[in-house]
Amino acid sequence: MGMMALGDFIFELATLPHQSLQHRLGWRHPSNSRVGERPARQFIGTDDETITLSGVLVPPVTGGMADVTRLREMADSGASWVLLDGNGTLYGVFVIEKIDLTQSEFFDDGVARKTEFTISLARVDDDAPEQMGELGGGLSLPSLPSMPGLPGLPGLPSLPSLPSLPSLPSLPTKPPWA
Repeated sequence: MGMMALGDFIFELATLPHQSLQHRLGWRHPSNSRVGERPARQFIGTDDETITLSGVLVPPVTGGMADVTRLREMADSGASWVLLDGNGTLYGVFVIEKIDLTQSEFFDDGVARKTEFTISLARVDDDAPEQMGELGGGLSLPSLPSMPGLPGLPGLPSLPSLPSLPSLPSLPTKPPWA
């Protein structure tokens, strides 16, 4: 595997080698104004997760505009794609939000010797499976063999049950600052 894969598109020296990866994570803590005190904040969940890949194309050392066109077609499909890095780390399911290109150092015929690119991806893991792009003409996973002993699966041993924990006292529904 190359440096990274988005669906079946492999980022590597022969396609689009990125020189930087920016991974932005966020959490939402909206505030509520209070008289004479700092605003109260409440955690309501995760915010957008984005990844930005930046690099330079210098054909024939790296890939060329055909690889950019392939990514553009993936973006035009509106599908979401699994993102993995070369170590096998699964980042999640992402859509292509934006592709920025800056061409410079042109040959006499107008073809760029150098193309800088930035690809912006946004995580969308809660998309329905039918929104995911199709990998290489269709991805089929082999059926798993039956493993003896797991509950619900024939032949797997049952796991021991854990002791029950005492119930926690109920928390007040009204925040103390209200």
